[in-house]
Amino acid sequence: NQEHSTLEVTIVTASLKGLSSIWKLSESTTDNMVIRKLCDILSSTEEIVSTCRVLSHQRNGKQRPADYFAVGDSRGSITVYPLTITSSSDSASVSPCQHFHRVHSTDPVSHINEVPYGFLTVAHDGFLLIFKHQILSSQATVEESTLHSSWMVMNRISCLPVHTPDRVFTFGGSLEDLSVYVTGYHGSNYIVYDVRKHYQLMQIEGGGWKRSHHCILTRSLPDRDSMVDTPCVTFMSTEPLEKSGTCLRMLHAKPNQFEEQPLTVGDP
Repeated sequence: NQEHSTLEVTIVTASLKGLSSIWKLSESTTDNMVIRKLCDILSSTEEIVSTCRVLSHQRNGKQRPADYFAVGDSRGSITVYPLTITSSSDSASVSPCQHFHRVHSTDPVSHINEVPYGFLTVAHDGFLLIFKHQILSSQATVEESTLHSSWMVMNRISCLPVHTPDRVFTFGGSLEDLSVYVTGYHGSNYIVYDVRKHYQLMQIEGGGWKRSHHCILTRSLPDRDSMVDTPCVTFMSTEPLEKSGTCLRMLHAKPNQFEEQPLTVGDP
């Protein structure tokens, strides 16, 4: 919160029984950190929460408070909950406003990423889904909009050659002009794939999706030759050494450039 020069962080926790909790971590007047639970969200199916996202949307050109919470579970379903929580709200339970039953077949939903007026999901079924938010009543207030709105699946796109996608990244402005990148495994190879241009940006031996790993895409300057805004890629994964140690591999890729730096962590 830059307006009052204080720190405010939203934290989401999830249990194995489908219970998600939203917390607010804030800085008090005595320079101490205060954490408070805003709400509990219990999945009606009680499936394991595999990923979740607090969503914020623009209304009439102005940013409004985060008013939706999207949950993906281990059985391929997506559930959307309305949030009308203010900083002074007491802890409360929230009921779902829409449920998309096994929209990703029966495979775990791995990531949810917000885009203008909607969100994207990827799952281990190998598909990317585009959800769009529509307000059915233009006269509805911010609080009423959760009752006069609807979520729709606009498109279903294959992520191949990525077989088990784990993250989706976006760069750009409007939903139509977004650059969309999916990352994940095909066999033992980790791939970064441009969904819109059908272009494989990177492939690296990563040991398979069950191995601990993490990938980050960041915006880079336009390439001088192609003038294409190609993202930089940072990939990290663990790799066993010959004896009892573990190696942490860190790989950083820029347009037309690649570096690898293995780090020895020691005994696991």
